Amino acid sequence: MSHAHDVTPGTDPALKGIGGWLILMAIGQVVGPIQILSGMIQEYGGLPEGTIASFPLAFVGDAAMRLAYVGFLIYVAFLFFNTRREFPGKFIATYIAGLLLPFAIGIWVTVSSGVNTLGNFVSGEFFWSYVPGLVVGALWVAYVLNSERVRNTFVN
Repeated sequence: MSHAHDVTPGTDPALKGIGGWLILMAIGQVVGPIQILSGMIQEYGGLPEGTIASFPLAFVGDAAMRLAYVGFLIYVAFLFFNTRREFPGKFIATYIAGLLLPFAIGIWVTVSSGVNTLGNFVSGEFFWSYVPGLVVGALWVAYVLNSERVRNTFVN
């Protein structure tokens, strides 16, 4: 005899699906790649005249890394909206990749152009743009690792 409230112990069937805090994460899955692409356009457009022509290898590598990251974000968004079980792990990988990306780009640009861009990492501007992403991302990773809704939703 089945009862309507037969549930695996420790799970709440109401905590399933893209609801609750996952709605905010859904927005981030869509907005994140758009923000990065618009930031690229703005940053590249703000370079001094002739910079890209003077350092084509640096530019191509920079753009390739950023576009590869955007592609990865789009793939992870696909996993998210299709509630794939791979999502939580891949989401954490996007967080780590996003933290490492500025350093990889800085090293690449420095090595390929001969222009030392690594000093930018000790600037207040970098610090104040990097730390919020570090903290907010860490909170989302903690949520993904500990949320019952996440465990119940990403099962396909």
